[in-house]
Amino acid sequence: MDYCKESDAEEFIVVTESGILVEMEKRLPAKRFIPAPTIGSDGGCNECHYMKMVTLENILSTLENESPEVTIDEPTRKAAEQSILNMLSIK
Repeated sequence: MDYCKESDAEEFIVVTESGILVEMEKRLPAKRFIPAPTIGSDGGCNECHYMKMVTLENILSTLENESPEVTIDEPTRKAAEQSILNMLSIK
């Protein structure tokens, strides 16, 4: 959102949840946000079934019960960690 706000560009192709896209349009009405095309019959990235499963209730349950446990190999864990660190470093 900050990038779009500070950019001189007037149009952006966005790959994110549709709810985020609506918020971007609301906060930055002078900019035009073009949703990336969806792929496949499941609605693609902007209508992700799995993202819809992430609710406050499910997060609370996972933290309280420490379940479900997810195990991954070390190279995958390191790559995922780096992605998260990269996202957190964006100001």
